[in-house]
Amino acid sequence: MAQPNFTRAADSLRDTAVELERFGNLPVLDVSDRLLDMMQFLMNRFNVLEQKVSGRSDAFEQRVLDRFDAFERRVSDRFDALEQRVSVSNKNFLARMQNSLVVHATVELVPLYSFITGLVLPDFPATLADLDNVSSQAAAQLLRHLDEPIPRGLGLDQRRKQLRVAFGVRMWTA
Repeated sequence: MAQPNFTRAADSLRDTAVELERFGNLPVLDVSDRLLDMMQFLMNRFNVLEQKVSGRSDAFEQRVLDRFDAFERRVSDRFDALEQRVSVSNKNFLARMQNSLVVHATVELVPLYSFITGLVLPDFPATLADLDNVSSQAAAQLLRHLDEPIPRGLGLDQRRKQLRVAFGVRMWTA
């Protein structure tokens, strides 16, 4: 039976170790380093892209929120305006009801409210006699505040007549 040759085995192991050290010189390993570098480059690019998308997403979200806030303000403003119109309409309805009982020039008129300001009409005539003395410009201003059409070309008497109707006065006897 043959015996092992330890010298030859040791030499073979040394030769194998030298050859294994030379594996680092193989081009395949160089390619893997380049692949790792390329993968790192791609990861960096993905991070940059993610930051850009995130920034754009944040900007888009802010634009949406700004538009929603603007819409909410517009709706709120319109609701407030509608609420004022309803309130003025109710107050004016009651004033017109009371003014419908006025039958002569010295009875005081109940003032109406402006659709423009929501307040009592400026320069509201106190009585029918005062109403009969309003100027054309004052009549037009009162009609404008009541959101009534202003008759053009028909004269002052027509404007005063329209004011009587707008004030709720049913008849006037001097």
